[in-house]
Amino acid sequence: MGEEVRNTGNRAEDRLIALLQEFNWEYIGGGRDIDCASRKHERDEHGIDGYMAYEDPYLSAERGVIVESKSKQWESWGPSSLQSDAKQVRTALECSTRSEDFDKKLNNYENRRRDTAILGAFTNDDEYDHEAFQAYVESCKVKRGGGPSHILVLGNRELNRLASIQNKYREIKEKHTEGDNIVEAELNFYYPSLQEPRAAPKRRDTISFEYLFSDYVYAKLQKTELNGTDTDTTDVSIVFNSGGINQDSLEFLYYSLRDNDGLDTDEVWVYSYLPNGGENADETYDSAVDSLENILPPDKGFRFTELPQVEYKSYAEDLTED
Repeated sequence: MGEEVRNTGNRAEDRLIALLQEFNWEYIGGGRDIDCASRKHERDEHGIDGYMAYEDPYLSAERGVIVESKSKQWESWGPSSLQSDAKQVRTALECSTRSEDFDKKLNNYENRRRDTAILGAFTNDDEYDHEAFQAYVESCKVKRGGGPSHILVLGNRELNRLASIQNKYREIKEKHTEGDNIVEAELNFYYPSLQEPRAAPKRRDTISFEYLFSDYVYAKLQKTELNGTDTDTTDVSIVFNSGGINQDSLEFLYYSLRDNDGLDTDEVWVYSYLPNGGENADETYDSAVDSLENILPPDKGFRFTELPQVEYKSYAEDLTED
C-alpha cells in the first residue's frame, strides 16, 4: 500500500512539473530532504518534492518555487486534509528561505526570490466537487497570495484551466509562428508595466506565478507572412479569459486591454474558459459579446471564442512521455 501511495504521489508530481515546464519553468531538482531551520516546526527535516524557477517579468532576479502535488480520491479530501498538506508546503517554504542546506542542495546559491510555493491538490476520481473544494480552500489558514509567503492551491478546475491555456498557447505558436510562409514571428505572454510613469511592457515566453491564478492572462503575437511577392505583418493581442462571460465581465476585460496597451494591435483574440458549459452557454456568451458592440473600436478585429477544454491528467501524462 505504501509503495502504491508513493507511486501515485510521484506521478502527480511529474504531471504538475511537466505542465509548468511547458510554460517555460525550469526544473531545478527535488525528491530530497533539507534540514529544518526553525525550532517552531518541531521536526528535523522537510521533504522537497520539486523546486522550479522562472524569469519573473517584474523582478530583477529569478523566482524559485517549491512545487508539491497530491493525488487523492474525493472522499480523502476535506478541510483537515487540505490544511495538513498546505501546512507541510508552508513550513518547507519557510525553511527554504533561511536554510543553508536548501541553498547548497537545491538552490546552488543562486540569486532567486524564494517566497512562493504551489500545492497541486488533484482529485483522481469523478466525484470532484468544485464548490465544496473552494470551501475547503477558504477554510484553510494557508491561502493563495498575500503576505510574505505565497501558497497557491490548485484543484481540478484550476489545473484543467491551466492545461487548456497551455494547449491553446502551444497550438497558436505552432500555427502562427511556424511554416514556409512565415518570414518572422514571435508569441509571448504580455506583462503590462506596473510602474508610474509607465515603462515599456515586457514579453516573456514564460507564464508568471500571478498569471497562474489570474482571471485574465495576456499574450501578444506578431507575425510577418509572405503574400505573393509582398509581406504582411499582423499584431495580435490575445486574452485567456476566466473572469466570466456576462456583459460586465467582458466590459471589464475590454477596459483592462485599453488601459494596458492591449489595443495597439490589428486584432484581439479572446478565449474564454467556460468550465460549466451547459445548453445555454453559447447563447449567453454570444449575447454578452453582442452587448459590447457600442464600445468595441470598429478598426480592431475582435474574435471571441470559447477556450477548448482539455483534461489536465491526460494532457499532463502525455507531456511526461514526450
